Amino acid sequence: MADTRSPPGGGPGAVVYHKQGGQDGGRHAPPPEGPEIREIYTDSLNGIGNPAMAEKLGAILSFTHIGTGHVVKFPAAILSFTDSHDAALSKKYGWGSAEPTVDMTQNSTRKISFTFAVASASIEEARYNAQSINLLICMMYSALDARNTPSINGSRINIKGMNFIQDIYGEGVDAFITTLVYKPDLENGLITSKRTSSSPEMYPTIIKFSIEAEVLIRAIASAAQNLPDSYPNYGGSGQTPHPRNPK
Repeated sequence: MADTRSPPGGGPGAVVYHKQGGQDGGRHAPPPEGPEIREIYTDSLNGIGNPAMAEKLGAILSFTHIGTGHVVKFPAAILSFTDSHDAALSKKYGWGSAEPTVDMTQNSTRKISFTFAVASASIEEARYNAQSINLLICMMYSALDARNTPSINGSRINIKGMNFIQDIYGEGVDAFITTLVYKPDLENGLITSKRTSSSPEMYPTIIKFSIEAEVLIRAIASAAQNLPDSYPNYGGSGQTPHPRNPK
């Protein structure tokens, strides 16, 4: 499959929206003509708060839909993270033996699960985050053609976040998201628009997400080194020079 992802800031055919999504927070933004690139919300006037700090430190959690190139980013407020590796073994039982013999590992699968929070401190930020959340949820669904046949595979997404979710080159990992749970934290209150508004709005100040995904192995391990290029890397971004951009 061709790589249709656009680099941060856009690319050929990409549509980059203002970080505030226009004066109305993106509620009436025109439909994108190409891949939509939604950066994290930033307060251009004050430059303070979690989004500003995340952008300064590079602590950003990004989701890139492989089929369409749409990108959505959030501050990497990761609350929990689990990385599991399961090996499917080829077992044989001999006559009269209760213990099996293992011939080889047929295959191994890597699954990641994590939770993160999206917080809003103003009605403008809440509006913008709502649009970003909607885009992320839409990425879970396949596009259908006139015959109701999936033409673009849903839920295949490149995920990148800090040292937890990246490959040995400091890039994101391709995965199929199998579960996405949206959970507003209503105990922390709501952000509402002014009562004089013709259509009052109400948004949770904190929304938590739980994601489970199966990571795709992008390269076959060689005989010399049993390590595919998408194996887990917790040592920092870009510890290994990328073959396309050697240092």
